[in-house]
Amino acid sequence: MRMLARRPDRPVLARSGRIALLCGLGLMILAGVAGAADFVKWAKECKITFRGYAPPSGATSLTNIPMLVVLDTGITNFNYNQFASPAGYDLRFSDSTRTNELAYEIDRWDRFGDSYVWVRVPLLADSNTHIYAHWGKADRAYLEPYSTNGTVWSAGYQGVWHLEENGVINREDSSPNGNTGGTEDYEGNEGTDQGAVGNADYLDGDEQIRVTNNVTLNTGSNLTLEAWFKPNTVAPTYQVIAFKGTWILSGDAGFHMNNANVEFVFGGDWGSDWVPVSAGTWYHAAGVYDGSYKRIYLNGTDKASTYLSGKTLNNSYDFVIGAEHDGVTAFQGTIDEVRVSDVVRSSNWVWACWLNMASNDVFNSYGAAVNGPWSFVNNASGATNVTLNSAYLNGNLVSTGQPSKS
Repeated sequence: MRMLARRPDRPVLARSGRIALLCGLGLMILAGVAGAADFVKWAKECKITFRGYAPPSGATSLTNIPMLVVLDTGITNFNYNQFASPAGYDLRFSDSTRTNELAYEIDRWDRFGDSYVWVRVPLLADSNTHIYAHWGKADRAYLEPYSTNGTVWSAGYQGVWHLEENGVINREDSSPNGNTGGTEDYEGNEGTDQGAVGNADYLDGDEQIRVTNNVTLNTGSNLTLEAWFKPNTVAPTYQVIAFKGTWILSGDAGFHMNNANVEFVFGGDWGSDWVPVSAGTWYHAAGVYDGSYKRIYLNGTDKASTYLSGKTLNNSYDFVIGAEHDGVTAFQGTIDEVRVSDVVRSSNWVWACWLNMASNDVFNSYGAAVNGPWSFVNNASGATNVTLNSAYLNGNLVSTGQPSKS
């Protein structure tokens, strides 16, 4: 089972929007120029099948769902040296037809370990659904706008905090809304590589991340709130994982713990659906409200529901990760991958998101990295003796391509 924590003491390139572009120039020997969706002409490709999408209630089609792809040298024939860009900027994804380019976001790029990439899958239908990763094309070694502008998270996500950063810097929002979280009472050592997916934030009871109140976070009568959390203690005290509002406010929502239990609070209703948890264990929590019922899922399973009609999430308080709005009842433990959506996620959506992160090598099947159909030559040294009919190329063969099947 692939563990998603970062290997220690390895140089890592963090979120893709902040990586310096480092790449060599090369020349593809092709007839014509490849278009944005012409993926038959890339040097390397890998088939990724979502074989684990078999939820207990039966598979249903999920549209534009972000799925985690983990790239590492455990994939047969995969090597980071195959990329034209050390930062992975020539990485692309396509659908099963290899004709439609898929939006993706590099969460973290680690040439010496695991690289985490979020890909927006247009239709996750069943365990045969597959996509392709492509790389090794020097003239496409740059970031596409969709990789940094929130396109991956445009299907109803109002806030997505990967918590991949370290130190006291802001925690960035990957959604299109830019709901950046500011760290409060951080000492600089809160970032840990032992997260549910890569890095996470370890809080010892007096730190929090504050996201300034924004209309996009007041989701009205539809809400899905998600977070990974690992409590350090289940001592007899309240601990807030993420919250917007106050306990008695009719327009509030969030997760909190009381002793060894966690609850999804909505619309002033709390104390009605406690779910047991243990210290030192990772949990994926999802709270869903649809205008009539509030539900809490733990590790992909619907654990409790309460009839609660006519409530909304609508208040002027900040959204705070790790504490209540005034900094009290702070969480003691590790938090990762916090998300706010203004849509009602289905049970299968919640289940797929949980398993895709919890056991990526169970949910995803990675085929061997193979040569693309075309031969490629790296001509970084340029051409000499150029005439109208010939030229000498000073380079090396990068890929031999695949044998013709005709």
